[in-house]
Order: sequence, then structure tokens, then C-alpha cells
Amino acid sequence: MRKKQPVMSHDPLSEAAKAAADAESPESVATGSGAGEERGATPNADSVIRLPPALTIAEVAEIHALLLKNLMANVPFSIAAEDVESIDTAGLQLVAAVLKSAAAKGVDVTLSAPSAVMCAAVKQVGLSGMAGFEPCGQVA
Repeated sequence: MRKKQPVMSHDPLSEAAKAAADAESPESVATGSGAGEERGATPNADSVIRLPPALTIAEVAEIHALLLKNLMANVPFSIAAEDVESIDTAGLQLVAAVLKSAAAKGVDVTLSAPSAVMCAAVKQVGLSGMAGFEPCGQVA
């Protein structure tokens, strides 16, 4: 019987990252999610990606593309999570994959101001010990 690997033992964004790198250069990536932030500009160290209030399987595709483009630019950015009011495992998996991929690439990506709802979900699925989710360690 073959041993199963842990769920996050691989880089779930690696194939998508390779495809994105082949498709476009870092000069043409997006920097924001629409909350007053311009799309199409080059990301810089001040880039902030705002997560939407609902980060469920229905919404992850759009934010995935935005996070991936910023990750591929190899510049630091922040994921602002204060607006998250609803999140499911697909949303958590996306954030976890981005944080893990960023750490592997040596890109400084931080999770800033996660909502109580997001932190409760992080703890419920057992991600509170994962690097990048430290801001959720203080929520009961």
C-alpha cells in the first residue's frame, strides 16, 4: 500500500505559476482587487491585495489569478483580510497555498488584519500553526 503525502507537501501553484510565467512578464501584472487600486500596473513593495467579504469556492478563481500574478512578480505584497465575512476551505486553501509558495520562493507575503471569521476558520481547519497565519494566533 502506498503512503499518502500530506495535503500541503507540494506546491499547488507550481503548474499555474509556470503557465503564468510563460504567458506574461512581471511588467504587466495586476496590483489590486478593485478597492481603489489600479489593475495592470507593475506590483511594488507597497502592493496590497484586498480579499473580498466572501472568499468561497465561487469567488476564489478571480482572486487566485490576482494573487498568482503578484506572486510571480517576485515583489513583497500584503494580503488584507479584514473584510472577510465568509470563508470556506477553498478560500483557506488558496491563502495557504499563496503563503506557502511565497515562502518557498523567498517572496515576503504577509497576511494583514485577518477578520475574526477568517481566524476562526483557520483554527477550525488546523492551519493556525502554519507560517503566515501568525496574525490569527491572537484570536480566541
